Amino acid sequence: MRSIFQLREETEDVYRIVSSKHSNYAIDSDGNNLTIRDVRSGTIDSNASYLLFEITEGPSLSAVGRKTYDVNSHTFIDDIDWVEQTVVIENQRILLSSGTATPLTFYESPIDLTIPFDFNPDQVMRASNPEVTPIVKFDDSMPHPVADTARKVVAAYADQVSAMGINDDTTAAASAMLTTIEGSLSRQNANMRYPAEFYLTFREGMLGRSIQSDEATDSILGQLSVPYIYFTNETDTRGDYHPFMVIASYGMPDSLTLLWDVAHPPGDASSQGYASQAVTRSFHSESFLIKIPLRDYGEVATLTENIMQGDLATDVNETSFDHHNYSSISATGVAIDGVVIYPTYNNTLHFTQSFAEISAHGMHSGRGLGVHYHADAHSATHEGLNLYNQADYVGQNHPPIVSMGFDGIAGYGTYENGDTSSDGVNIELDDFGGHEHDHYAYHYHAFSKEDTTDSGNHYTVHTLPPQGAWAGRINDIPEFWQGTSPSYVEDDGTYLGTQ
Repeated sequence: MRSIFQLREETEDVYRIVSSKHSNYAIDSDGNNLTIRDVRSGTIDSNASYLLFEITEGPSLSAVGRKTYDVNSHTFIDDIDWVEQTVVIENQRILLSSGTATPLTFYESPIDLTIPFDFNPDQVMRASNPEVTPIVKFDDSMPHPVADTARKVVAAYADQVSAMGINDDTTAAASAMLTTIEGSLSRQNANMRYPAEFYLTFREGMLGRSIQSDEATDSILGQLSVPYIYFTNETDTRGDYHPFMVIASYGMPDSLTLLWDVAHPPGDASSQGYASQAVTRSFHSESFLIKIPLRDYGEVATLTENIMQGDLATDVNETSFDHHNYSSISATGVAIDGVVIYPTYNNTLHFTQSFAEISAHGMHSGRGLGVHYHADAHSATHEGLNLYNQADYVGQNHPPIVSMGFDGIAGYGTYENGDTSSDGVNIELDDFGGHEHDHYAYHYHAFSKEDTTDSGNHYTVHTLPPQGAWAGRINDIPEFWQGTSPSYVEDDGTYLGTQ
């Protein structure tokens, strides 16, 4: 990935050259040498600058201009002193020169990072709207709430957050708490939805991920995307136990988002009409403290059994409910990388895919510049850099764990085409996208189905669980709602085990 760059057109046939792995960085000059500089994150300063290139005969590259960052206007302005230079290769070094350019060979990326047809079935042209200015949500003036989690956790759970990431002591403490939870529920003739081993496996899968791509405005390479996970075991006023797995997440993936290439990203709603709005192509860290219920509250018998305080259908005065629109107006669950998952429908009750709103990795950033998933990129691209990949199936009898719904139901990857032997492969998914088989309790799966756009183009919908409506009963889950959205944004509360 370090050798893959993207040419981003600034004006007609004039390009900024950006690192594909670390898209905050663009090629600039350092004397006669080429270097890369941070030109998009929240820490850029007066040294931020980048070159503008034209592709000339040969083909070769000429650095025809340079942009420098003006700290007063917070914009990039022309370097009026720049003199055009060519790119030459001498003694295995890439240099700038006033002489004849070295002919170059341009290769297609060996990894296909382009947006698949299914994520833009009407082949909408990439919007030329200006970008919403990248911003930093948290800075040095206050501790990031996620990083500050350990200080806020009450004493009963403190030993589970005594260290970030995977740690023998915190794992032992988490395992002991799960044993306590099992005993507490058993005495009340209740159960955890899944075995303790499942939750420990999911915990380890989240805590082991660190950010490997410099794309966010405020991330740090190598930082954990989910630094803390702990289990709580609190009671309500009747003495009934309501244990939770609490996930402290920055809401950023450990891999690429590829937001720059989204054809029709969300507008900022600053004016009437999309054409005059700035659009979202950047993202920043979030502050999530996500409660996943451990207690088995059962599954609903009918679609509308769950009482919603906000749903997509009602939000636009639609009175006919289905398993896509009877869904949260924000997130429905969390992926194993700590990024939240939104419904497959957008707020106009169309599949988000069909509106060309998502990247090759199935995500976009909303108006608040928080990134989230809307679709399953693995089944759409199989590129190998997705939330889960082909390697996760090797040596396994079932698709991998990829998510947890806020209703407490686990989500697994898709059954691959041609799979005839995996556990449950012949058991149909219900309308919620879930099923139950063998020793597996009820769970969701990623899956695909055919659909047609309003323009009549056929495409495949690639659903990431949970797809929309929750199959798990939420009515008895305490403190489930935060206004009209599920409670997953940083907060304090008894069941969170914070103070």
